[in-house]
Amino acid sequence: MCTKSKDGRSLKIQVMPSPAIDKYRKKEKSVKYQKRINLRCPVEGTISKAKKHGAGKARYRGLSKVEAQQLRTAIAINVKRRVAAGLKQTRRTFPNTNPSPPA
Repeated sequence: MCTKSKDGRSLKIQVMPSPAIDKYRKKEKSVKYQKRINLRCPVEGTISKAKKHGAGKARYRGLSKVEAQQLRTAIAINVKRRVAAGLKQTRRTFPNTNPSPPA
């Protein structure tokens, strides 16, 4: 331990009031801002998925090869999403899906 205080080390930070921060926080509460953020959020998730699949770094040199890599990454993400959506649909159980015999 580097201090002789019983409470250990402490750091005091004094936050100064900022009109710029107050202005931005007020802007964040507006309906227009919320709509814009809601449009942006799904795209960020897609970009994150793409980076996890290797889109953050090109494996090959040349524009055509990089474009092909990005295309394969997009296809992989879309296939995984389609499979997941299909699994969700097939998990539903429907009561008495067999058609009744004609009378």
